[in-house]
Amino acid sequence: MTLLVGCAGASRHTDPVSVGPVQNIAPGIALRLPATPPFGADVTAQQLVQARYRNRTEVFQALIESSSGRFTIVLTVPSGPRIMRIDWTANGIAEKREAIAPSSLSARRLLADLALVYAPENILRRNIEGAELVAGDDGGRKLERNGETVVEVERPLHEPWNARARLVNHAYGYTLDIQSRLMVSP
Repeated sequence: MTLLVGCAGASRHTDPVSVGPVQNIAPGIALRLPATPPFGADVTAQQLVQARYRNRTEVFQALIESSSGRFTIVLTVPSGPRIMRIDWTANGIAEKREAIAPSSLSARRLLADLALVYAPENILRRNIEGAELVAGDDGGRKLERNGETVVEVERPLHEPWNARARLVNHAYGYTLDIQSRLMVSP
């Protein structure tokens, strides 16, 4: 979980849509999280995430619920206890950490990584500073600076919440492999 560490930084972006907190994606590259969650309504998904940083690998589960104006993610150890709950609304980002949550686990870093994978392209373009977002015809995305790929995202063009995705942050040296499955509402 230590690879989800991030630090917030200052930004000069003044777009009124982008009044949320800033998360560094890489040195000199920041993502201003929108004031409201950018994931859309009526998404309920379960994810299995394998996070790799250097020679460490961590696996955790996530239950995601997105509705109009609200995004909730609950992280657990696979088939085990809760690690953390994050609620993102227009009122801000609230987190509830359990005793087993690593101190280095960052809600903003996690939300920024999810935004890079799942947020609409136009929102990312408005809110990324210090890099260019390059979108592929296959649904993949890259953050590039001076011709160098800093972050790569593999994801399907259609139904990304119901498929495999991968985020590779070359600057900070971590990879997230995400297997996501849409859940049917009862």
